Amino acid sequence: MKSTNDGESWQGVGLDQSFLNYRMFLRDKNFIIAIGLGEEIYLSTDFGNSWSLMYLSDTLTGNFSFNANGDIYAATDQGVIKSVDDGATWSVMGSYPNRSQTVKVVAGSDNYVYATTFDPEGKGSNAWLYRSSNGGNNWDTVLVNDDKIEPIAVGRNGDVFISLYPYEIMHTSDNGASWDYF
Repeated sequence: MKSTNDGESWQGVGLDQSFLNYRMFLRDKNFIIAIGLGEEIYLSTDFGNSWSLMYLSDTLTGNFSFNANGDIYAATDQGVIKSVDDGATWSVMGSYPNRSQTVKVVAGSDNYVYATTFDPEGKGSNAWLYRSSNGGNNWDTVLVNDDKIEPIAVGRNGDVFISLYPYEIMHTSDNGASWDYF
């Protein structure tokens, strides 16, 4: 649904209205990317009036992030996928040191990308924070936690913030080389 009058009225955006489980992410008012039912990536470049199926997979986990160059990253059960051409094609990025399910991916400053993951089987440590300094081609383990590492956010100046379940917030201003409690 979209509104063109500050939410006073709403109209459908062209996607099949029987699928109500879409998550939408906007890069700007004309470029909208959506995940449908956890497996489809749709793209609209005309404010949601028309949509194109851009990617189909059974492993999406529902998160996108855009970097300053316009590259798009998406979290999947198998890792991170990336598009450098506005979603027309997607590439599977490098794998993590541990087999784990991606919860969230966030593009940071320069070519840094961060991903939070967890072990769905709950063996040993349950959550990891990974960092890539080359756009997702290679990943380093930055932090391991016995519970969730979620959410993750990047500030305007490139600082990264994470939440360690249940009530701790950590911060880095040097792309994850060191962390402090916030």
